[in-house]
Amino acid sequence: MNAVLGWDIGGVNTKAARVADAHVVAARGAPYELQRDPAALVPLLAHLANDLGAGPADAHAVTMTAELSQLFRTKREGVWFVLDAIAAAFPNACVRVWSVDARWRTPAEARREPLAVAAANWAATAHLVGRQTADCLLVDVGSTTTDIVPIRGGAPRARGRTDVERLQEGELVYSGALRTPVEAIASTVPVRGHETGVSAEGFALAGDVHVWRGELAPADYSVPTPDGRPATKQFAGERLARVVCADREMLDETDIGLIADALWDAQVTRIAAAHASGRHPRARGAARPRGGGGTAVPVMTHETPVVHTVVKVGGGLLSRAGAFELVIEALTAFRRGRRLVVLPGGGPFADAVRQVFKRIKIGEDAAHWMAVLGMDQYAHALAARLSDAALVDGDGGIAAALQAKRLPVLAPYRWLRAADPLPHSWEVTSDSIAAWLAGQLGARRVVLLKPAHAGPNKLVDAYFLRTLPQGVEHLVVTADDLGQLDLALREDPPPDQRAGGGRRAS
Repeated sequence: MNAVLGWDIGGVNTKAARVADAHVVAARGAPYELQRDPAALVPLLAHLANDLGAGPADAHAVTMTAELSQLFRTKREGVWFVLDAIAAAFPNACVRVWSVDARWRTPAEARREPLAVAAANWAATAHLVGRQTADCLLVDVGSTTTDIVPIRGGAPRARGRTDVERLQEGELVYSGALRTPVEAIASTVPVRGHETGVSAEGFALAGDVHVWRGELAPADYSVPTPDGRPATKQFAGERLARVVCADREMLDETDIGLIADALWDAQVTRIAAAHASGRHPRARGAARPRGGGGTAVPVMTHETPVVHTVVKVGGGLLSRAGAFELVIEALTAFRRGRRLVVLPGGGPFADAVRQVFKRIKIGEDAAHWMAVLGMDQYAHALAARLSDAALVDGDGGIAAALQAKRLPVLAPYRWLRAADPLPHSWEVTSDSIAAWLAGQLGARRVVLLKPAHAGPNKLVDAYFLRTLPQGVEHLVVTADDLGQLDLALREDPPPDQRAGGGRRAS
């Protein structure tokens, strides 16, 4: 039976599948670092073909990314090397090479136009997905990189063709499920309420993050570990501890979990930010990501809320004598057993930005992000004062903190910068950000902690009600009536006390 062998020949992994009568008969893959043993490529190709049951009359369809290996001085040299290896392994076979312009080329044509076939595997995947889902966003997470390809009308609509162009367009992100060093994912991680710098020593990889979180089986950790020890959760934890120059005698399971969750969140945020920074219209659907080992991105849903209540602690409390201390005491007293996340306001940090905005005309975009960074500063202050608080910067950290029975305090800049969901205007304050956050987390309620004697026109900002998701309750508690915070944080109020509109807790 004649068939076709499909090849994806990479710098660290080589994969093949045999297709007959439009059905995949078998598929195989092997980790193989070309740079370490280039002479082994021809025997590897022959071995995989034999393992797939290939016959001498089978044709071969080829894609490659191996040309980027440091073994080669140019991509042209790398493409020619791969084509030579295919010819040596299958000297009499019919060979065609897929190109980024969706054409099959002969080996001779590929030699004449090496950049047309270099790193073209994303285009093959995108065309295949387009046959199944006409309008979607393909997010293909591999061991090393992530491809982001918009598909409309069944055809890929990528703006970039080469790796350089795709990096510029946010369609290629050098962040994957296995090989990415953690220092390339985030520059800081939370350690016991403090943002802590990440050492750039190659101590851990993305694979360690996903093994620790249970999203990657140790058997799928197909690259060497940084320390040469096994790819198990135990040793992944040791490698993650070393990222902040610690060890497992210094950090417990909760600490490692928060580090892993922060890295997971930063990786997802970076990929999302790459898409958001591109110039593509939003696709109407999303193709399921493959993942480097079957990894799936968890989604918080309204059916299973991790967070019940978003509590925004107004920055104005810092300007009232004793108000901040009273709020800290009330939150400490009433938070036990409740699914809360604390969001800081802007307060004096945002007020400083307002003064700069007026004085040197920095523009609303710059002022918006500077004010959000001010919220991060307030988050550090809150996390330092609240008992058992965990400073987090995304939904993964929030979930991990709650699971560990700690109080998550969100520093929102990284998440907001990636999503950029709200207008850049002084009409948008932390009130609206709290409303947006409730929607992202599937929360049931927003509680706004405000200074005493806040006037009715200052209870919420002008954009708040437009941002608050339908069905989410919002309550205002003032610093002169903090006894009402206990009622406001109850997760199952009587039916006659439920409300969709805003009101003071009473």
